[in-house]
Amino acid sequence: MVRILLFGLLLETIPVASIGFFSYYQASSTVQSKVIESNEQVLLQTQMRIEKMLETVDNMLTVFINSSESNKLLQQELNPNQFELINSIEQNLHNLQVYDFGIKNIIFFNHNKQWVLQNEGLFRFDQYSNQDQLMSYLKRPQNSGWTSDEHNAYLIKKLPINSNDPEGLLIAEVPLTELQSLLMQNKEFGNMFILNSNQQVIATDETASDKSYFTREVDAAQLAASSLLSDNLQSQSGQNQIIYRKSNYSGWTYLSIVPLKEINRDSAKIGWLTLYICLFIYFITLLITLFASNRLYRPVGKLYAIFSGTEQANSKKRPDELKFIHDSVQALLEKQTLMDGRMKKQMDHLKELFIIRLCRGELPPLEIADHWNDFYRPSLENERYGVMIMQIDSLAETNYREKDTDLLLFAINNIVNEMISEEHRLAPVIIDRSQVTIFRCTETEDKPEAYLKLWIEMAEEAQRTIKDVLQLNVSIGISKPYPAVHDISVAYNEAAEALKHKIRLDKEAIIYIDDIYASTKTHLKYKFPDQSVNELIDAIKLGDPTTSGQLLKQILKSILVDNYYQYDYHLPLVHLFISLVRELPSTESGAELQTDVPNSHLEQLYNLKTMTEIEDWFGDRIIGPLTEAWEKVNRRRSRNISDEIIHMIHEKYETDLSLTTCAEQLHYHPSYIKHVFRKEVGVTFSEYLLTYRLNIAKKWLIETDMKIAEIAVRLQYNNSQNFIRSFKKQFGITPGQFRNENGSYPESD
Repeated sequence: MVRILLFGLLLETIPVASIGFFSYYQASSTVQSKVIESNEQVLLQTQMRIEKMLETVDNMLTVFINSSESNKLLQQELNPNQFELINSIEQNLHNLQVYDFGIKNIIFFNHNKQWVLQNEGLFRFDQYSNQDQLMSYLKRPQNSGWTSDEHNAYLIKKLPINSNDPEGLLIAEVPLTELQSLLMQNKEFGNMFILNSNQQVIATDETASDKSYFTREVDAAQLAASSLLSDNLQSQSGQNQIIYRKSNYSGWTYLSIVPLKEINRDSAKIGWLTLYICLFIYFITLLITLFASNRLYRPVGKLYAIFSGTEQANSKKRPDELKFIHDSVQALLEKQTLMDGRMKKQMDHLKELFIIRLCRGELPPLEIADHWNDFYRPSLENERYGVMIMQIDSLAETNYREKDTDLLLFAINNIVNEMISEEHRLAPVIIDRSQVTIFRCTETEDKPEAYLKLWIEMAEEAQRTIKDVLQLNVSIGISKPYPAVHDISVAYNEAAEALKHKIRLDKEAIIYIDDIYASTKTHLKYKFPDQSVNELIDAIKLGDPTTSGQLLKQILKSILVDNYYQYDYHLPLVHLFISLVRELPSTESGAELQTDVPNSHLEQLYNLKTMTEIEDWFGDRIIGPLTEAWEKVNRRRSRNISDEIIHMIHEKYETDLSLTTCAEQLHYHPSYIKHVFRKEVGVTFSEYLLTYRLNIAKKWLIETDMKIAEIAVRLQYNNSQNFIRSFKKQFGITPGQFRNENGSYPESD
């Protein structure tokens, strides 16, 4: 007893401990590697996004430098009196300052002619405040490159390009806050930094604003000495993992500091969970071992008592118990063999198995001949065999659920068994979620095709009965007749092929295979409604679900008009699916094509059976998410335009500001931004500008002693009377009355 117990404990301890240790080691290693790999991908994406912006700015300046206009500027003498020429040059430089790239200022420095042109205007070089900085840039060995200070990053390009004796500079100024905003677009746990070529921090994300944290954790000398473009390091405190990537283009280093406790947090959870599971398994197996060890011999005694009788079991002199039990079991096996012979009389189940194997082509002709006479009468020369396959169309509009399918097929099989007499069929069976019936009819010389009519009539009657009894729609495929039993597998495949074409006929179809072959063209005919698909994509982008639904119906009808083979019409359906998926906006919109089943979208598409299912699938799974994604994109774009217009009003309210001016600066059509501003803000551009100017007037009336006429001029009114009328209309009193009631400088009469 003790040895059995110890042996059992040993057997359970070794595998449980081994499996637990291996599971924890494997899971924790996988978690750590996945976390580090995820952060490496985030860092790589951040680097690629920033480097793409820097390279785009570089390319824009290079295009401008190579233009004839840039070469003319190097030879041009400029002075403040040439305001038309200066305005033209400033406009060209302003065109380089694309908002999406965050360029704050463009500086054109002509060293030979001693003038500097930037956003603030034209300066003589001897009057320019940053002379030393420009001269230091001019002496740089590189003809083009990036540098930075505490607030901005600068792209410095010498003029002309690749000249040993440069005549000037073209400098693009990008705020470091723009780089910081790009860092904050990808937020994983940990802190992100951008370092210049001197390993100094020039930009961080919002969680890493304390640069002393970088100094404590990162060995800048070790980082600078590393010759690898990317690697993982341990922090100086030993509590963080450092991931970095070096850029060959800008010379900057992109770095992420990830706390080890965050990486190991899930590993610790897995460790505790593994320990609890192992302890639980160990406890269960311990109880089983104790129980098994305690009662191992009891069954032997009971079996012996059962087989030998109570008196012999209680006698002191016993024969070999195991041998006795063996002999008794052998006798039971012999009896079991006899029972198996009797079970063979249960012919119905054996018939079903025979029919299933016959349909699937699993029986060779010799085996068919051997078993056929056991179940059915011999075949006659003029007998014909055909196969009818019945499938449920859909459970979507019924009271049944998917889990009821097997019970429904069983009920359908019973209905067919009762309706069709045995002289016209073999045993009905269920194969691959379909009800299968093999027809058996005799062909007469005077009416050789009469059996076809009989088969169709029996199929129609079965279809009506199933609908009346089960309130269920079924479709039926019927094969051609064959004279030999071993051809039943061919007939089964034909019926299955015919049933696949029900997608063009929708519900309650009865399809005879010869009808399909007669109407189907032998060549592949592939037409795709490109124009309708393009209109559907436009409707999706405009957020018009009604038009989208109408166009989808039109497209699906067009695709299924021709007599394609079963798998041919999948080609245009897949074409339609790919055309729509291509229009999915970027991941920033948060759009995803989701499914609540484990199959892929293409697998789902191939499994659809009816036109209604295909239309519902495209509408719910593809077009719905696409429409929602484009609505988010359009809303975000509208908010950005409105914010820019409001910012321009707040900055330039003292100028002759108009909707056309804003449209030109934002590169949109005036009518478009007019509609967007009204939709997002709730008032028109003119109403907002008027309200803001009048609020500024109230502020000046209270806080300054400016004359009302002076205020009117500064706020772009043609005369003070117009200003007074607008003020009174807005606030109910004149500016003078308002100042007397609220200001520190009463208006004199």
